[in-house]
Amino acid sequence: MVCKFGTIASVQTTFITSTELECLSPSQIPQTVSLEVSNNNQDYTSDEIPFVYQANSSVQYLNFTRGVAMGGTLIDIVGTNFVNTTLLRCKFNSTDVQATWSSSTHVRCISPAHAVGVVGVDVTNNNQDYTTDAVKFEYFRMSTNSFPC
Repeated sequence: MVCKFGTIASVQTTFITSTELECLSPSQIPQTVSLEVSNNNQDYTSDEIPFVYQANSSVQYLNFTRGVAMGGTLIDIVGTNFVNTTLLRCKFNSTDVQATWSSSTHVRCISPAHAVGVVGVDVTNNNQDYTTDAVKFEYFRMSTNSFPC
């Protein structure tokens, strides 16, 4: 079994079930291509299923770099190539939360609860491929004299 993205065949295809394959998409420039499959690497389907390559996103900075360990801090994230999709999410280390799209350069997330310490924050447009910027966000313990900066 082989998957083809436009004119380029996938380098890795895994048979899951008789109705499901897992294909590793090859790198391409941002564009929409047809996705087809083949049993013999010669005769492909002709369904022209659209597969969208998006530009890589990045996180440049956060408006708040600190928040309380109980979570709940609204954070504005500035970066590039954010997409208005229901799959848009933010990740605080390994904990992901829903993001709200404002523009291609601005999303908002509410920090989840986390132990005191520093974590990396990243964003995904498709709930799979996250940015790798790991912009720092510090969780602190709330006291009567503590306020986020």
